[in-house]
Amino acid sequence: MSRTRRADEPPARDERAVGNQALQHSLGATFGALALAMVVATVIGVWFKPPGAPVRIPDPDALVTGGCAAPVTEDSPTDYVGIGCDSPEATILILGVTTPVEDGEPDCPYGTDQLIEVWTPPVVPTATPSPTEDDPEAEEDEAEETEPEVTEIVCARNLYPPHPGDRGAGGGQVIIGDCVASVDGVLSETPCNGSGEVEPEYKILDVVADALDCPEATETEIDRWPGIEPEEPGYHVACVIAFTPDADED
Repeated sequence: MSRTRRADEPPARDERAVGNQALQHSLGATFGALALAMVVATVIGVWFKPPGAPVRIPDPDALVTGGCAAPVTEDSPTDYVGIGCDSPEATILILGVTTPVEDGEPDCPYGTDQLIEVWTPPVVPTATPSPTEDDPEAEEDEAEETEPEVTEIVCARNLYPPHPGDRGAGGGQVIIGDCVASVDGVLSETPCNGSGEVEPEYKILDVVADALDCPEATETEIDRWPGIEPEEPGYHVACVIAFTPDADED
C-alpha cells in the first residue's frame, strides 16, 4: 500500500540523500567554475603583466618594437609615425629598434624589409627666413642648436607584400641564401630570380667576421664593406659561391 507524506512530515532518508547530492553537485560546479576563472585570470596576468612589473602602455606615436606605423603623409612615404596595428592605415610592423653604425649594417632581425632612420630632433620642414630679417645671425645660431642626427634605426617589415627582406628576394639586409652582384666594387643585393636591375653573380653561404669561419663549400671570400679593415668594427666577409640559376631553382 502506498503512503502519502503529510506536508509537515520531514522527508524520508532517501529523499534527503538525493537532495544533498544535488546540492553537492551544484556547489562543486560553482567552485569549479570559480577555480577555472582564477586560473584563466592568472594566465592572462602572466601574459600581459610579468610578476612584479608594472603595466606599461607605450606612446602611441612612438616607433617601438612590436608596434606598427604608418607614413606621416602620402608625400613622405619614408617618414613614419606609430599607430595601432589594427588600423587600416598601418603599413609596417616594427621588428626591432637598434643603434646606428658608422660602417656596415645595423643589427636587425631576419625578415627586415626596410631600415628607417630616426632623427633627433625630428627633421621638420621649416619656412625659409626672409632676407630682410633684422638679425640674420639668429638663424645660424638656431640651426646649430637644432642640427639633427640619426639616433636610432628602426627595423621594419611590411605588413603586406612585397617582402624584399625575405631570403633571395633582393632587399633588406644581406643574409644566408641571398644573391648579390659586385657593383662598383661593392656587393649589392639583387633578386635571385633575375628580376632586378642587376643580374646575380654570387649566392651568400654566410656572412662572418673572419674569413676562416666561412663554410667549407665557400668558393670566394669577399669583403662585405670595402674600406673597412679586419681589425675595425663592422668588418665582415661574405662567403659566396658562383650563382647558378638551375641550382637556385632547386
